[in-house]
Amino acid sequence: MQDNSFALEVLRDKDINTSSVFPQKSSRLCESCKQLDVWAQNFVIRDTWANLEKTSQICDFHTILLQACASQKDNLDTNESATIEMRRIESSLMVEGIDKAVLSICRTPGMCQNSSH
Repeated sequence: MQDNSFALEVLRDKDINTSSVFPQKSSRLCESCKQLDVWAQNFVIRDTWANLEKTSQICDFHTILLQACASQKDNLDTNESATIEMRRIESSLMVEGIDKAVLSICRTPGMCQNSSH
């Protein structure tokens, strides 16, 4: 929690809006994302570009995935029916065919309901 407080103070000192960094409301998740366990040993997500775009309208995690993939759009097949495969390798989310992480996964200590993670 001390790290969060420190980060919040740094952002406020720099006059940076913190509402997106520390959201005040719960995330919207689709049914499939509610079932995800990103800490599972063989965590993989497979989806089409079209479904990422569609589901991002109702699911905040799909929005993050779409934005991460869009940042690498030049390296991906974005045909509507093309499958995009994302794997967790250590604390990074890697997209098949891209040699660098598109997302880093971290959590705030004490924020996880299941203490085994």
